[in-house]
Amino acid sequence: MKELSKGRLTTSDLVDRPDKRSSSIVWALKEMMNKNWVARVGVGKRAYYSLTARGDVAMRRYGKSE
Repeated sequence: MKELSKGRLTTSDLVDRPDKRSSSIVWALKEMMNKNWVARVGVGKRAYYSLTARGDVAMRRYGKSE
């Protein structure tokens, strides 16, 4: 979620981060979309993900425990 707080990103942008696998990124994005923490704009390879207001609140709440 920290990466998404910087702006809209594609799955490719997120996979390029160290120690991340594409399957875990896709799974995490799906879970966050189910919680309405992340919004998806676009289709297929042209899809961008960003935090929603609800996701921003969750990041601030749960980020303090890290």
